[in-house]
Amino acid sequence: MRIDRSYTLAVDVSGAEVAEAFGIESGHVVHIASGLEIPTDYSILYITGESGSGKTTLLQEVGPVTEIIVPTVPLYAWGPTVSETLSVLSLVGLADATLFVARYEHLSDSQKARARLALAILDGHRHIVVDEFLSTLDRDTAKAVAFTFGKALRRMGLRATLVTAHDDLAPYLRPDVIVRGRAFPSRFTVEATEWPDINPITASVMLAYVDKDFYRSLRLGELHYKGKYTGGTKEYLAAFLGTECIGILVSVYRMHDGGRRISRVVVHPSYRGCGVGVALVRRYVSDYPGTDVVAVMAGYNPVFERAGMTRTTDSHVPAPKGLLTAMRGVGMDVARWHERAYCASLMASEDARRALAAFASHATHLVCPGGKRPSVDDIAEHITNDQVTAGRVLWGLRERRLAKFVHKEQTSTATSPLNTEPCHD
Repeated sequence: MRIDRSYTLAVDVSGAEVAEAFGIESGHVVHIASGLEIPTDYSILYITGESGSGKTTLLQEVGPVTEIIVPTVPLYAWGPTVSETLSVLSLVGLADATLFVARYEHLSDSQKARARLALAILDGHRHIVVDEFLSTLDRDTAKAVAFTFGKALRRMGLRATLVTAHDDLAPYLRPDVIVRGRAFPSRFTVEATEWPDINPITASVMLAYVDKDFYRSLRLGELHYKGKYTGGTKEYLAAFLGTECIGILVSVYRMHDGGRRISRVVVHPSYRGCGVGVALVRRYVSDYPGTDVVAVMAGYNPVFERAGMTRTTDSHVPAPKGLLTAMRGVGMDVARWHERAYCASLMASEDARRALAAFASHATHLVCPGGKRPSVDDIAEHITNDQVTAGRVLWGLRERRLAKFVHKEQTSTATSPLNTEPCHD
């Protein structure tokens, strides 16, 4: 692609005084790009440079800026199917249950940037053109979003032309071609690039096991849609970027064989989609072969598969037989079974707790997910006397669909549980 772009000054009578004072003649030609050759076989074209260098003018030669019309419906309804929409949202780093049901206006600036990329993909754009790319974000967040952006484009086989005054995003975006502009006089240079096969985000991340007190002091755990706390014996693996904890993996002991089960992986919103979750899972299953995980999110976000785990089953978990009838008998609105707060409020009734206690044998893994298993009678008594526990059990026994993943490697590279190691994944 050859670009020649300039404009000619026309000085009329009203501007004669200025022209005479500075010696500017009518007809003077200002060159923005002269004989600029840009390859056309790029995946990502990154145009950067000083303000006033002509970046936006140059962009007009490449193609119109992609128009994004944001729907007024929640994010999960943006695409042709819910499953496809959630997969694309996860790909761009919006893998959060609360965000799936949120609307665009509820998002932060960085989340809106990710959401616009997801919308461009869902709308079927094959060439995405963005002016002022991530210009409103702080630089650390912009780098993380740029990495996610580039990764999503390559995985989807899409093209992008991105314009920004910031020149620090290239190592994270990893474009094929960089066009750099300088002002006064305007001049552009074209660079074809090759990037090392390394994740620049996780290359700086340190992984370390931490204790319960650290987890409880960590606000990051509160970002999980189920809340911060879980029952049972747990282990915690944290990801640090400098002194900041940007990710946490929580596991519990499996009661039937003493193995490990990953119960949740939480990553700071700014770094979702950057490989931090994959790094945590990969390290943990390496330390503890035979680990498994059963999760809903894993059906849309392939973090466990990318960490080396194998998807074994997609299971439909029905509610215990008779529970639906029993709960209707105490006035439950079954359509609200997925609402934790509603389940908790329903269990304010002693009759409701007693009706639920009849299903105590189905609730053993919910009352005590790890460690010594109480008797069914003890669990039934616990449900009957404790509204919080009863509400959690009712919510946990709802009908749902889950995906299961296992890691079958029998060799371990486990290190001392408190070792801190860099992650290069």
